[in-house]
Amino acid sequence: MKGCHGGAFLARLLASCAAVLPVTAGCGDDDASTVRSYRVAKESPPGSTVGLASAEPPTATLAWELPHGWQQELSTSPGSMRYATLWVGQGNERLETSIIALGGDAGGPEANVQRWRGQIGLAPATAKELGQQMKKLVARGGAEGWLVDLVGAAPEGSSGPPLGLLGAIFPARDQTWFLKATGPQPLTDRHRDAFIALCQSVRLDGGSGG
Repeated sequence: MKGCHGGAFLARLLASCAAVLPVTAGCGDDDASTVRSYRVAKESPPGSTVGLASAEPPTATLAWELPHGWQQELSTSPGSMRYATLWVGQGNERLETSIIALGGDAGGPEANVQRWRGQIGLAPATAKELGQQMKKLVARGGAEGWLVDLVGAAPEGSSGPPLGLLGAIFPARDQTWFLKATGPQPLTDRHRDAFIALCQSVRLDGGSGG
């Protein structure tokens, strides 16, 4: 009799476990899936989509007057940091100006000028040198920023002229706008006045130009 009672108890226990096990396994799978999804989201680099073509509307839009003889094309690529490309001239005489917007202060104006210096073969500048190279600019529409005019090194392996870089940085409410043209120094010298006029025409709509 004890053996029978023990066998019946064991049978009931096994049946109960069989009913519970599938539910437990299902919950475990759901939990694992949830954890995996959460980790992927957390590990995604912040600010990976920082262009104006992202899903979030810009806090401020940039407007400008195109210099005489220049052309432009607005970006239509979702997720692109480049808002527009402006250019003047053709072939080897073509100078392009990129206009991009990055979130927040984008590292600050000084850090970006240092980055630009590296792009044209210059060593990092001292704080004093940066102060001399970054000229305060107040556009006609009230937008405030910095104007930069750099001369770098000749491209590696080239006997041509050094690279020149014309740049402008305009902080807005939650973004920073960058205008930059890079090319052989004679080309940037030729279009310097037009580039400065472009920057002076900039207007920030819907954001603070400080």
